[in-house]
Amino acid sequence: MVVEQRNLLGLAVQLFFCTFASMKKLYLFNPDNDLALASGLDYYTPPPLAAQLSRDLQMLPAWWADDGSFILTRDPLPDSHWARHLSNAFGINIDLIDRNHLQNHVLSYQPWGWNMSLRNHLLSCCVGNDQLPDKAQIAKYRELSHRRTTIAIHSRLTEIIGYSACPSPVELFTISQVEQFAAKHPRCFLKAPWSSSGKGIFRPTGTPDDNRTFHQWASGILQRQGSIIAEVPLNKQQDFAMEFRCCNGKASFVGYSIYYNDPHNSFDYGLVATEHTLHTILCNQLGNNADHRICQIKHALETILTHDIAPHYDGFVGIDMLIFADETGEKHINACVEMNLRCTMGVATCIIGNRFMSPDSIGRFHVEYHKAPFNVAQYMAKKLDENPPVIEFIDDFPKIKSGTIVMAPVYHDSRYCAYIEAESK
Repeated sequence: MVVEQRNLLGLAVQLFFCTFASMKKLYLFNPDNDLALASGLDYYTPPPLAAQLSRDLQMLPAWWADDGSFILTRDPLPDSHWARHLSNAFGINIDLIDRNHLQNHVLSYQPWGWNMSLRNHLLSCCVGNDQLPDKAQIAKYRELSHRRTTIAIHSRLTEIIGYSACPSPVELFTISQVEQFAAKHPRCFLKAPWSSSGKGIFRPTGTPDDNRTFHQWASGILQRQGSIIAEVPLNKQQDFAMEFRCCNGKASFVGYSIYYNDPHNSFDYGLVATEHTLHTILCNQLGNNADHRICQIKHALETILTHDIAPHYDGFVGIDMLIFADETGEKHINACVEMNLRCTMGVATCIIGNRFMSPDSIGRFHVEYHKAPFNVAQYMAKKLDENPPVIEFIDDFPKIKSGTIVMAPVYHDSRYCAYIEAESK
């Protein structure tokens, strides 16, 4: 009976996405997706900063949207100027729509990520139930987004590749198990099963004050989410990710992302360049037999995601990884630090790099927050004045050569901004 239910769910997902594959798409930016999943609530209100990020960067999906797609915006009129700029400068052709007009269209919805709260919000905007994944599908997305999925991926990678470069994460269910793991592995990573990127992570230091905080944090996570995922610390050399797209039951490689985190493990900036450039950077970092090892992992993950994820889900999947050094200095890959069942900033940088970056250039993609009364508009205008964009045409396609590229319009109340600073290699 369980097998039959799984087969029926997989068939329903495939029928749902096949039905809407040819429809006009609507992209929407909901970066609070992981927080909504973690809450487990049918109706979730994001914290003020997450809501601000969603508003300020609502036009960001235009950079990876299919030609002619809709972008969901608060007010199409001011954003129409931005849309014309994208069309004139980069040949990006998108239409704009607000929530009040969704009921007039039958669309294929492409959010940053799916959760129950988003589904209910779209239903409240009079979007047809048949245009959205049903409750069982979204429950499956939440199940797959649990960090224990990384354990299964590690196991499957070992089966396919024939070896494991690093210890697999483990799932712990009691406070005593967590304390024993932390005592055995100082500065280990303890992770909440569901949390937003860079959040829900604790690294115990063993000091008395830290021990009290650690016990409170771990007990709270166990009570709310039922377990904790634990990882041994590694001598990290470089964060990166492989980005994939699941479509019609098959996973395919989209590109690489190389990124840098701030001291709080939150996204700082990502490199923007062609796939060839990023692959070369990773090979230079990894050293011996790098090309073979990277491609081996890439193909293995395509197989794993096709078998385990794509039957249930259509959309982007990001697999965060890292290059680390062992005691002898030899470098290895931890091939699954996180799995993100949604779009990511890494997806954005790799698609933008392949579509719009000159092969001879490389950029840094920044997302910054500035508290009031900081004037974000003046800040971005100064960057453009000091380092204006230079666009060249290669085979009649516009490519970024150098300068500052503003990635989303700046509003009068913006607190976040996104931009690329590019230069020739």
